[in-house]
Amino acid sequence: MYREYYTYQDYRNWKGDWELIEGMPFPLPPLSSIKDQVLIFRLIHLLRERIKGFSVFSEVQWVVRTDTVLVPSLLVVEGEVEPPITIPPTVVFELVSPILYRRVESYKFELYRREGIKFYGLIYPPVRKIKIYDFRGQLPRLLFDGTFGEVRIPLSNEYEVTLTVEEVFEEL
Repeated sequence: MYREYYTYQDYRNWKGDWELIEGMPFPLPPLSSIKDQVLIFRLIHLLRERIKGFSVFSEVQWVVRTDTVLVPSLLVVEGEVEPPITIPPTVVFELVSPILYRRVESYKFELYRREGIKFYGLIYPPVRKIKIYDFRGQLPRLLFDGTFGEVRIPLSNEYEVTLTVEEVFEEL
């Protein structure tokens, strides 16, 4: 069976918002609402306020390899870097929408785990829920799953960031 195969060179010339996963293009829908945009801006603000020595970006390209370019809702990268990102982020957050839930909960979950992400956060805006997975071991470990309470992410051996679900969703 014939399957088209694209690379980062092709991707750079595309119009619109896309991800390229193992040579296959996937369209990215825009943030579904003003509330989703506010949520991402709120999370960026909280993270930039609380962590030093890391870069925080929303919807920027992470060039994983020549046939894979991902555009997570938000990512945290150690050090001062500029997009496109070419090293594995420490933390990736994805907004889980009805359109993308299968892709972010299964396919991208495994892809991020395989590509060296340390922590994967899933944010469910309609139900004000956050899940955080730790990918540092052999198997993924669920660190947090809830609609209230404190989320702790150990970015390094010496450095941890703490958020509460309530403050992430505060302005919604």
